[in-house]
Amino acid sequence: MKEKIFGALMALIVLASTTGLWFCHKGKITFLTNLKPETEVLLQYQKKNDGNLISVKKKSKPDGKISFEVKGRTLSYFKVNVPENTVIKNIQFRGWKKQNIILNAQNEYTGKILRNRISITDWYNLIVLGGLGYYLGWFLIHSLKYGFPKDDPKLPKMLNIEFLRIVFTLILVIHHLNNNFRELKIWNAGWLGVEFFFILSGFLLVLTFRPEKTAISFIKNRWIRFAPLVIFGGVLSSLFFNHVRARYFVESIFFYSYDFDFIKWYYNKPVWYIYVLFWVGIFYFCLMKAFKKEIVNLLMSIITVSSLIYVMRYNVATLGIFSGWIMRGSACMGLGYFLAEIYKNAENAVIVRKKTYNSFELFILLFSIFNIIFIKQLYMDRFVSCISFMILILLFSLRKGAISNFFEKPVFAKIARYCLSVYLTHWVVIRHIFPIYLEKYKEFFLAHTIVPFSLVLISVCLLGVVTHHAIELPVTRILKKWLE
Repeated sequence: MKEKIFGALMALIVLASTTGLWFCHKGKITFLTNLKPETEVLLQYQKKNDGNLISVKKKSKPDGKISFEVKGRTLSYFKVNVPENTVIKNIQFRGWKKQNIILNAQNEYTGKILRNRISITDWYNLIVLGGLGYYLGWFLIHSLKYGFPKDDPKLPKMLNIEFLRIVFTLILVIHHLNNNFRELKIWNAGWLGVEFFFILSGFLLVLTFRPEKTAISFIKNRWIRFAPLVIFGGVLSSLFFNHVRARYFVESIFFYSYDFDFIKWYYNKPVWYIYVLFWVGIFYFCLMKAFKKEIVNLLMSIITVSSLIYVMRYNVATLGIFSGWIMRGSACMGLGYFLAEIYKNAENAVIVRKKTYNSFELFILLFSIFNIIFIKQLYMDRFVSCISFMILILLFSLRKGAISNFFEKPVFAKIARYCLSVYLTHWVVIRHIFPIYLEKYKEFFLAHTIVPFSLVLISVCLLGVVTHHAIELPVTRILKKWLE
């Protein structure tokens, strides 16, 4: 009972703090005139006596009627600009109540302040925000009583790889945040961080491949891993769109886009990476399971080289049946496949010159990061970046140097558990919530850049942590039980 009561209170708090997304005050002014159809008329109005004039244009209907929608808690003044010899027969205002209006000789209203009616502008947002608020309140009390969902205590074998996962997740977040500060002209090619993750995914796909595992089991596990965050991230971002299409959510359940142009059809744009990773991963898994090693190597060589040539020439453009996004994932995951084969052969290698090896590790780490972020003079295109990522992953996975061993700590694996939830929820903060405050306090933010950068990064990380514990862990466990 306590969980339900607190959930209801939390829902009210969330709705009260997000009224701009589902609630407004608005009214309607209707003029009955002798104007000809399609005659354009201008209405200027003020919400408050000291407010700015807001202009709205409308065209008259066949019967001479013109209706203007006005927003704001109150309406203090308005003026209608009509052609000469226009006869305004009647004016009606529909706000808190219906009433007839009389204008002066200049077609102005300067009478008592009019009150607009309360209106729910978006039932979808109201239901979603209320539901999320209720769930958050219920989850908090329930977890305090019975304990918060816990991660699997088993840690990955390569802990330093988890450190790289954290670094490149933050690079992608900073890259998207950078688009809000174009006036500062900060150079950033952080979008190449996606190439790092594709290569890493292909690398780990090979190392964790088990021939006895069925394709159905592989697909099920990957879907359970991604689906909760993909759908939740889409729901959060959809709150900031005027029109919500059910088709997008249906497609997100199956990680599918009807024309494979992944970047334009979804509310949460970073999700394209998950879609490509899901389908390319399934394809490569089936290849490894269906054919002998020699044939797989040949097919992977052809696919990887062809995809690389396509991406280097056409980037992510879709040409006929070839999707640039799929090609991008195929190329980099193919590189990860061959990187895993190199790793298997180099795993038992002995390092003779430790100091040289350690220096090379440090150089590759710094070059891989600074080649794509902040230092334009270092940038050496996509291909060089991919090669540096491959070398970086190989060196860290071998763990034969001082740098790779320094980051071989459990703390990085524990933090990296939040990376996926941060990646799939950061878009709503950076592209929808932050711009609202940026527009309002633009001069201050541009004068003190470190402040918004820090606040947004902290907000993104906090949202990722909450999403991981409140959405990812519990929903993943429920799906596992349902699909067993």
